[in-house]
Amino acid sequence: MNLMKEPDTLKKILTIFVLLVIIGVATYILFFKAEEPELIFDDSGNLVTAQVVGADLIALLEELQSVRFDSSFFRSPAFTGLSDYSIDLGVQPQGRNNPFDAIGR
Repeated sequence: MNLMKEPDTLKKILTIFVLLVIIGVATYILFFKAEEPELIFDDSGNLVTAQVVGADLIALLEELQSVRFDSSFFRSPAFTGLSDYSIDLGVQPQGRNNPFDAIGR
């Protein structure tokens, strides 16, 4: 009687293990695998690398060109009322002409 239960248990464990492996592989493919870039070919069938490499730069340039900076802040009373507390350090002594030269020359 006990011998009949053992193969069933082994089949269940093996089935669960295979299902876990399949789920793990599917999860890796869906979530962690990096997308391959789309390749662009010209009329002759040659790979156009300049478009593939520069496409992200053109998109970034378009985003940067759409940025507008409001300079009215620099004319506001809050900005013009700021005080400058910097201290003039004056002329400081300079070091050696060649800091990597041997000392004593």
